Amino acid sequence: DFLEESLGVYKNSISENHFRIGWILIHLGNIYAAMGEHKKAYGFIEEGVTIYKKYYPENHPDLAWATSYLGNIYTAVGEYKKAQDLLQQTLMILKRTFSENHGALLRTNAYLANAYMKSGSYQEARNILEQVVKYYEQMNDPDLIEFAMATQILAEIHFLENHSDAAENLMNKALGIFTQHK
Repeated sequence: DFLEESLGVYKNSISENHFRIGWILIHLGNIYAAMGEHKKAYGFIEEGVTIYKKYYPENHPDLAWATSYLGNIYTAVGEYKKAQDLLQQTLMILKRTFSENHGALLRTNAYLANAYMKSGSYQEARNILEQVVKYYEQMNDPDLIEFAMATQILAEIHFLENHSDAAENLMNKALGIFTQHK
């Protein structure tokens, strides 16, 4: 409620379609997503992306950043094909701008892998996540939360494919990474 009130104050002080409002809406949506309120998150993120589209060209990395969150929400609400299509488009834009081990690319690839996993395309998901985890392992200072989450999703895929030993090893690795984050 406080966050939504703050958004109202912000909307009254600048244009409702200002790109900063889009930024706030996307972050507010991500907070609701983290709380498990995916339907509410969907509305905020979708509105934020709509505002971003007014400010940025289709191939701009800031718009791609925003659409990656929308793709993740599509997965959360069960719209897997829509998520996969949007995330693949997002990755094409991000690949033109960033190196292959940039956090935005790794995160978006993890979102895409999650969409594949949720839709039952385990091999595609595993192939993507193995690359993501490999990049994180090679980094000097990886984002530990993102690294742990990618490793955890990879463990889930191995579990779903009945590779229980690999799943257990990866889950223990993810727990170790989460523990480092303290």
